[in-house]
Amino acid sequence: FVVIFKFSILGARSILIAEFQNVIYKEWLPAIFGPEILDKYNLRLYPGSKYDHTLNAHIRNEFTTAAFRFGHSMVQVATANEI
Repeated sequence: FVVIFKFSILGARSILIAEFQNVIYKEWLPAIFGPEILDKYNLRLYPGSKYDHTLNAHIRNEFTTAAFRFGHSMVQVATANEI
């Protein structure tokens, strides 16, 4: 039972990460940076793109903090008159 549970959790995690990356690379990054920046820094996903398990996928804390602040700066707060 533990092996099946662990496999299903890891499988679900892999699917969730793949979906998240798909949204980020195909929808969010193009909307934020535009096609010129994506091409300049080779940030596009192409058909047949593969995951490279040899790359270090960890995120530095400084980048996480900057991304967190940037994301929250995009949220617009509605005032009482707008509701």
